[in-house]
Amino acid sequence: AATTLAGALDACEAVGRVRLLVVPNAYFGGNVSVAGLLSGADVATAIERDGHDGTYVIPDIMFNDDGLTVDDLSAADLRERTGAHLRVVSSDATGLLDALRVV
Repeated sequence: AATTLAGALDACEAVGRVRLLVVPNAYFGGNVSVAGLLSGADVATAIERDGHDGTYVIPDIMFNDDGLTVDDLSAADLRERTGAHLRVVSSDATGLLDALRVV
């Protein structure tokens, strides 16, 4: 999805205002590239390594109906672990565009 998202960021002229952070899926392995199967630990590790002090937008599809990732972390857990400002947004195009308008 990174290639598609990079193209979308370019198309809506967000390059320079928004960076794309690719999160490797260590939990299930490198061949799994579905946002719904990203672990909270993998996201937290990527954010910690990135060291950026801005806002991170993460898709709601990462969380189940109980608000937990596949490794049982909530958005609040991710915020606490990373100290980052996180926004959970709808994983459809409208959710992404709405998030980019705020940035």
